[in-house]
Amino acid sequence: MPLRRLTLTGRPRRTRFGVAAGIFAAALALRFALLPVDASAGFLTFYPAVVLVFYLCGTGPGLWVLALSALSGFYIFYPPFWSWVITPASAFTTVSFVVSSLVIGLVIRTLQRTNKSLAQALAHVELSDARWKALVTDQTDVIARFDAQGVVLFANDVAQRLFGPAARRCTEGGWKQAVHPEDLPQVLVGLAALTPANPQVRFDCRVVDVEGAVHWVDFVDHAFYDASGKLLEIQSIGREVTQRKMLEENLTRAEAELRDLYDNAPYGSYSLDAQGNFLRVNKAVEDLLGCPAAAMLHTCGPRDFASPDSQRIFDSNFRQLVDENLSHPHELDLFSTTGVLRHVRIHATAIRDAKSAFVQTRSAMVDISELSAARQALEAVVREQHAMLNNDLVGIVKLRERNAIWVNPALERLFGYAPGEMLGSSSRILYPDDESYAQFGRHAYPLLRVKGTYRTQAQLVKKTGESIWVDISGAMLSPEHEESLWMMLDITPMKIHEQRIEAMAYHDALTGLPNRTLLVQLLERELAARKRLDNLLCVCFIDLDGFKPINDTHGHEAGDAVLKVVGERLQESVRGNDIVARLGGDEFVVVLTHLPVVVVVRDTLQRLLARLRMPIVLQGCAVVNISASLGIALCPQDGQSVQELLRCADEAMYEAKGAGGNKMCFYAEVA
Repeated sequence: MPLRRLTLTGRPRRTRFGVAAGIFAAALALRFALLPVDASAGFLTFYPAVVLVFYLCGTGPGLWVLALSALSGFYIFYPPFWSWVITPASAFTTVSFVVSSLVIGLVIRTLQRTNKSLAQALAHVELSDARWKALVTDQTDVIARFDAQGVVLFANDVAQRLFGPAARRCTEGGWKQAVHPEDLPQVLVGLAALTPANPQVRFDCRVVDVEGAVHWVDFVDHAFYDASGKLLEIQSIGREVTQRKMLEENLTRAEAELRDLYDNAPYGSYSLDAQGNFLRVNKAVEDLLGCPAAAMLHTCGPRDFASPDSQRIFDSNFRQLVDENLSHPHELDLFSTTGVLRHVRIHATAIRDAKSAFVQTRSAMVDISELSAARQALEAVVREQHAMLNNDLVGIVKLRERNAIWVNPALERLFGYAPGEMLGSSSRILYPDDESYAQFGRHAYPLLRVKGTYRTQAQLVKKTGESIWVDISGAMLSPEHEESLWMMLDITPMKIHEQRIEAMAYHDALTGLPNRTLLVQLLERELAARKRLDNLLCVCFIDLDGFKPINDTHGHEAGDAVLKVVGERLQESVRGNDIVARLGGDEFVVVLTHLPVVVVVRDTLQRLLARLRMPIVLQGCAVVNISASLGIALCPQDGQSVQELLRCADEAMYEAKGAGGNKMCFYAEVA
């Protein structure tokens, strides 16, 4: 136990001086008890008293007792006794007592301070040792040391739990047993590269635990050398990165899948720079143009493969896309490098940076050569159909009061009836229901009587109930007898194809919402209706807040999933007669129609904002949150044309975003 713990130096001053007085009194009494007053040893009992007081009570009480002892000894025990008369003997003895006592007190105090410093040093060493042990023992990383021969010198608890016997102390080469056999050669190569000038190496490798499970661990090995450059030992610290490795593998797999989807899409997909040159093409584009990607990238674009007329079409549409962000589907005649002519339909949108500067296009090229040829053939058939009555291509029926009195074989085959089975039957059998039958009669026959001809496309049904699209052309033969001639052509494949192309041209491929082209058409229609009804119309420009971090953190698939959810929520938040469209990226437009007062707009959009702020659960159970900045333009207050309203709503949206986002801003408030 340290000596400082047996002293009274930490006690109050009164206590220390009281103890000192007691010791002095005991020493004085003991001196009277041991020897007569006139004996020569006057300071016999005062020496231990001074030593004891210096040690127990400190310097102040020690000096006080020293003074009392010197005065008492001089006054009482040296001749002349009980007198203050100074003699050479009494003076010398008293001075000797004082000096020797002071020396003893100094020695005692020095020893006490030395003992205190030593105790503090020992405590610091104990604390440092405890900290080091806690750091190593409580560490979640693997920590091990082994010598130049691979003998384990130390392994913390984590290493011992993970590797078992292979991490025991004095195990030679034990760490090699824990490394996955396929990774051991690269580990040995890394360790062999250690030198005094390059004493550290870092690598990832797989290790096998005591249960046979494989873990990925990031190791940092540090070698220690003596003054001559001889390897003494290697310290290895490892942190498990299995989850990170799994995420990297999943990311690589996802990138490969996306690349496969892009390269092997059934249509041409590509991007163009501001000069119209290819930045990226998939395999379908290479096949269409008969040219490898390496020969096209950054050097040429669709224009270089187009006919002169198609070059003019391309130039006009591309400049509108770059300068005005206007995207119109258009068709081009392209010649491949082998001279094959392809008629293609182009759909493109612009990708812009945060400052709305053009970056590149997102384009799709669909080969519609066969469709174009089919259209041309159909036009030829229509021109000749008046002369083709009994043919195998066009179905023809003669009706009297809408009952069949003559049918050609093509029509019977078209609707799946046996020869002669349709004669005498009402044309009602060709319609899906009574209403469609009656509606056709109301539309067609008045025009037949006035103009003599009628043409339309309608969905009719076969005998089996299967629905088909039919091009119907009728001519009035005898108004008096209600006789008419009808020619019918099955255009189901063409309709399906046109519907697909129209969906691609007028709808966003990701969300299925109307794109900018269709939005403009719908908005023009609503503006015309508003003038007749004299009510309000609202155009709301929506830009998502916090969308880019989702793309960066969770990937583009997660971003696409968020955009789909946003599109669904927008549709669910408005009425059936309202319009929801996606312009591209994270920009949407909502058009509220037939509004009585402005307060309805604010209430509706407040609910819409709240709905967008609801958490979105991604695949894999990740949860993300977004909000939106809304810019609102009202018609007729802020504008009465499509472009004016979109521009005003866009400016108001930027005002809302500049104010921190997650809010709405009316254009009137900006102005």
